Amino acid sequence: MSRLRRLCVSRRMFFATTHFDPGALPVRPVERDAILFALDATRRRRFARLCAYVIMPTHVHLLFLPSSGDSYSAFMREFKLRSARAVLKARMPRKVLWQTRSFDRIIRHRKEWCETLDYIHWNPVTGKLTAHPSGWTWSSWYGWRGEGQPPIVVDKVRLPIDEYAPMVW
Repeated sequence: MSRLRRLCVSRRMFFATTHFDPGALPVRPVERDAILFALDATRRRRFARLCAYVIMPTHVHLLFLPSSGDSYSAFMREFKLRSARAVLKARMPRKVLWQTRSFDRIIRHRKEWCETLDYIHWNPVTGKLTAHPSGWTWSSWYGWRGEGQPPIVVDKVRLPIDEYAPMVW
């Protein structure tokens, strides 16, 4: 058992990356839709603020703030469980969708938050899946641009004016 503990589990914005299990690839477009709906259901049930997301062919990026009584781990566990149930129901006999671990980082400053938001939205372009973020369906791009409707709603948060001011909610 790991003795590492998270220093602060509440009132922090997280950037999370989690990968699909190599045996579960490829993840089809209809399955990406199911993953988005599972993400939205988790956000609503856990009262989290979901600021940005992108579902890529091999991984998922999220930018979210767990509710005050919740934790990063609980949110990610429920999201992975809900999405795995939705996707694997149609994929018998495959039993695994996600890799066990995920990677996370606490967003500490406004500048870091803005850079992370751009990274998430431009990830499909970097991965050569589309020429512009607007061409990737499974992203929160339209939730921030105001030019269309995102697949699921994003929560826009008020940020400190100073780009290096600590971000604690």
